Amino acid sequence: MPCDYESIRKANIKGYGEYDHHLSFLGQLYSERTHFIFELLQNAEDAGAKRVLFNLFEDSLEVMHDGRPFDDDDVKGVCGVGEGTKSSDLTQIGKFGIGFKSVYAYTSTPEIHSGNEHFYIEKFVRPNSAPPKNIDSPWTTLFIFPFDKSDIQPEKAHIEISKGLRKMSLQTLLFLDNIHTIEYSLPDQTRNAYYRKEQIWKSCKRVVLSAQNSIENEYYLVFEKSLPVPDAPKKKVKTQIAFKLLKQDGSECMQHVHNSPLFVFFPTDKATHLGFFIQGPYRTTPSRDNVPKNDEWNEKLVLETKDLIIMSLLKIKKMELLTVSVLDTMPIRPDNFQKEDLFYPIAKGLEKAFQENEFLPTNSDGFVCARHAKLARGSNLRKLLSKAELQ
Repeated sequence: MPCDYESIRKANIKGYGEYDHHLSFLGQLYSERTHFIFELLQNAEDAGAKRVLFNLFEDSLEVMHDGRPFDDDDVKGVCGVGEGTKSSDLTQIGKFGIGFKSVYAYTSTPEIHSGNEHFYIEKFVRPNSAPPKNIDSPWTTLFIFPFDKSDIQPEKAHIEISKGLRKMSLQTLLFLDNIHTIEYSLPDQTRNAYYRKEQIWKSCKRVVLSAQNSIENEYYLVFEKSLPVPDAPKKKVKTQIAFKLLKQDGSECMQHVHNSPLFVFFPTDKATHLGFFIQGPYRTTPSRDNVPKNDEWNEKLVLETKDLIIMSLLKIKKMELLTVSVLDTMPIRPDNFQKEDLFYPIAKGLEKAFQENEFLPTNSDGFVCARHAKLARGSNLRKLLSKAELQ
């Protein structure tokens, strides 16, 4: 049985009022209108979807996934503001109450078909029954977004969303547990797909990212650490880090990542200035464009990430991958890590770890801690003095 849309509609009119002008900001939450693409991916990931397909047309966008179908709570959440079933659940990425509202940058009447639910939404919070649509297997959920906004022409919407889909990177999939394929098709017959493959390798995950329209793959070593959720110790969330691998002459080494935003499951606008990626369920602003520093949970995640990086270095050393290329990914530029910065504890913690642990590779194929190390700037000097003579 589908939800009682009339009952939800009446309750929302009573709760939010007869007029909707005070809700119009919901379509303007993000500096980039196409950010809604990530919000839809987030909700698909939370629904356990493995595949997501974007079909762009001249006058609309259709999005399908194969995750869990909508239930009553999902309908109420997608029609509410800040009232989604996941609003305080750090184990879930998306928040139907706010995140889904980003689609209103391009549409006034989003339509949803999922399981027994077939409805469209008007005035942001008012569901109405829609004629059922059959969805071909393996898809379970269909979103239809007609470009019917009065302040943006369909042609402009089509151009912007096309650019947004083309700009999607392989890294979109890097830290997801469920989605392994994202596909899109455009009116000009352009099609592309991104794929994620994962395997357990020694004491970490080895992730391979690839694209249909590219012969270049990306390889990552992903380490993770579980921790309990505040006020819900039985639930667990993960902090994660990912080192990019470079294949050279039949072997692999770590590669410094020059643009490394913080991931909150997906990339944010928050720069970390690290040479690798870090991810965690940080509390963000509603528009997900910033991460508050003076937040007890965020500060805890930073410290947990610092511990995870140190643990990962110990594992990398055992895996015989701890080379100079790994050191190049570390936070070695003091100007990027001031005391007031969110990630300052990571830089200071790693500085101490390198002082106390034998992480620095030596000229004699061993390792030494920083407080016992000397740096020779020329190969001739290293050849001149043996280890015994140095001692």
